[in-house]
Amino acid sequence: MGDKLNKNINSLLEHAQLSDDVERFKDYAEASADWFWESDSDLKITAVLNAPEEIKFVYLTDMAAACHSHTSNEMLKTLETHQKFADFVIHTTNQHGKLQYLRISGKPVLGSKGEFCGYRGVARDVSEVVALNRRVEFLATHDELTGLPNRSQFRQRLEHAITKAERANRQVLLMFFDLDHFKMVNDTLGHDAGDQLLIQAARRITQQVRATDILCRLGGDEFVMIMEGASPQDGHRCVREIIRAFANPFEIQEQRVYCTVSIGVSVYPDDTTDPQAMVVYADLAMYRAKQNGRNDFQFYTSNLNFIAHQWLEMEHGIRQALAENQFFLVYEPQIENITGEVVGIEALLRWRHPERGLIPPLEFIRIAEQSSLIYDIGEFVVESCCRQLRAWLDDGYSVPRMSINISPRHLRSDRLGKLLGSVMAKYNISAHMLCIEITENALLEEAEIVKKNMHMIKDLGLSISLDDFGMGHSSLLYLKRWDVDEVKIDRTFVEGLVDSEDDRAIVRAIVALAHALGLNLVGEGVENQEQVDVLATCGCTVLQGYYFAQSMSSKEISQLLIH
Repeated sequence: MGDKLNKNINSLLEHAQLSDDVERFKDYAEASADWFWESDSDLKITAVLNAPEEIKFVYLTDMAAACHSHTSNEMLKTLETHQKFADFVIHTTNQHGKLQYLRISGKPVLGSKGEFCGYRGVARDVSEVVALNRRVEFLATHDELTGLPNRSQFRQRLEHAITKAERANRQVLLMFFDLDHFKMVNDTLGHDAGDQLLIQAARRITQQVRATDILCRLGGDEFVMIMEGASPQDGHRCVREIIRAFANPFEIQEQRVYCTVSIGVSVYPDDTTDPQAMVVYADLAMYRAKQNGRNDFQFYTSNLNFIAHQWLEMEHGIRQALAENQFFLVYEPQIENITGEVVGIEALLRWRHPERGLIPPLEFIRIAEQSSLIYDIGEFVVESCCRQLRAWLDDGYSVPRMSINISPRHLRSDRLGKLLGSVMAKYNISAHMLCIEITENALLEEAEIVKKNMHMIKDLGLSISLDDFGMGHSSLLYLKRWDVDEVKIDRTFVEGLVDSEDDRAIVRAIVALAHALGLNLVGEGVENQEQVDVLATCGCTVLQGYYFAQSMSSKEISQLLIH
């Protein structure tokens, strides 16, 4: 009796322990990200625990048909031979139509005699892992911002395009794009705005090209495009359409931003048969387009190698000139014709090269404006002007207002206000002694930073002179909008005053406008008495030019000033 009772007690204890183990297992299963399954010997799934409701596989062979990491035949062979398997990835579609990936592992279940009874295993949703892996793979070959093929992918595709073209005896065009003044957008509106501009620019290019053309981003604001089976005539039409598309402003951060594009084109096999040389040649052609004033395109020609070398040599020379004090200022007096009094001075930059002698500003200013060198030059000019004004004042001279020319890039930079304010304070120069001289073209782009800088110049108390007046597109609009103090009649009109009635009519109109608006007026480029007389008759009496004095040193100007 006691033995039977002990057996019953032991049996109850074992059952209780088993129930406890089952409950514990269920707790673990519910807390796990894995779900559990079983199948019978026919590979039919007979039990599932913790699986998402949308998993609707009936047989393991259904999973094999949806295998992603291996071929269907590989998984089927594993199942049919009753082998253990691990980390097979399958795909399915959930109830929302979204693709899901599941990692499944299983081991065969054997009976007491070693016979196959089915499978038992686990599975886990690995959709996020697969998506991440795909993202990593994508970013290895594509630009994250624009989604375009990246530099490494571009090289492969160009080589492939050239190989195909060689077999088919066809041409390949390579276009090299660079956004004009992109750095200005980054500097003034921020990198988020720059990113938006890049995305929109890439979209504009792709909207103008064929579906077979391959646009890639090299980095920064540089893009390249491969045109297979296209002729140079096709390229001409394409780049013209792209440049036309960039004429419209971009909407960035609720602002209208103007950004043009410079394009260089090289042709296989006309220019070269080497893929790397094609890139270099297209880049050189693009650089030439920038030299021509941007918003332009150029096809590669053999002389571009020499031109590019000259350009880079000039950039190096400018840097060296700044470091070695090769730049200096000269001054042109502005004369009141009736009294002969010096009423203003314009400061002009000059470069004396140790080997080449004087280099004309037209040769180096445009190159400096293509890079940040123009800012360094601007700082030199402002510093030199204020230092010279202070020297004259300390020597007791009666000094008229000095005009300083600034580059359009200065108006598009947030460095201008700080530069003017700090240098004026350093030399204790009153604002009424300085005039900022700008060209109408500098105001064509109505970016917020341009407006900010124009208002800043006035807030500092400086006067504004509009150079080359009459040569721009909206002179009257600028006079009204920017509170201009002075206009300078462009030398082009002054040159034709004696022989051209049209030029005389234009000058009379400018003088009348200036007088009506209460503006100061300067006629520049005066070279003879006849021009002086006609300007005086028209009503312009403040004149500047070689007829009165050529560019003078500070010592020569001192002799004209009154103690």
